[in-house]
Amino acid sequence: MKSIFIIGDSISLYYHSYLKKLLKNKAIYRRKGNEKEIEIALNDPNNPFGANGGDSSQVIEYMNQMMEKGQKYDMLLINCGLHDIRTDRENFKKQTEEKVYEKNLNKIIELGNQLSNKLIWISTTHINNEIHNSRKGGYLRYNEDVEKYNQIANNIMQQNNIEIIDLYKFTKKLECKEMYRDHVHFKDYISEKQAEYIYKTLNHLLK
Repeated sequence: MKSIFIIGDSISLYYHSYLKKLLKNKAIYRRKGNEKEIEIALNDPNNPFGANGGDSSQVIEYMNQMMEKGQKYDMLLINCGLHDIRTDRENFKKQTEEKVYEKNLNKIIELGNQLSNKLIWISTTHINNEIHNSRKGGYLRYNEDVEKYNQIANNIMQQNNIEIIDLYKFTKKLECKEMYRDHVHFKDYISEKQAEYIYKTLNHLLK
């Protein structure tokens, strides 16, 4: 069976159990963080630690650790973006500026091609500006930035012949206010649909 490893933000933590179930007996499936770490991270999904992949710089840091351990997988699925676009309420500065994001993605590709036989990129899911930014505190996020950073990623991935799973487009089609469990994360029925979409996209690679 093919081996699959995922590094992703809290969105991926929510679809993890569904994807794991779908891939049972079809692939050797792992992700950043063990089950206990996933449970802990889900209790505080806005903070990138443990099983949460965080921003692009944190992904690189973790991939370097994987390199040191000599890890290698048939497929490596990666997403980062939601933490990169976090915007400070005081100075409106992005956590990761566009040029830095571009540089980081190129490094991720370099490391990913060493850590796997096939690197696959998963696009960042959308933001509902009204729901997300109506909170009294916390970082701001804007869907315009999601689209901008997704386009940066799409361009770089296409230039390097990296397959893209467009989770943004898939999830955006389902949009309604009832889909959110909070300001950015989705209810279980959406996470399950996301897992099914990823599985169907991967299916041709599992044979």
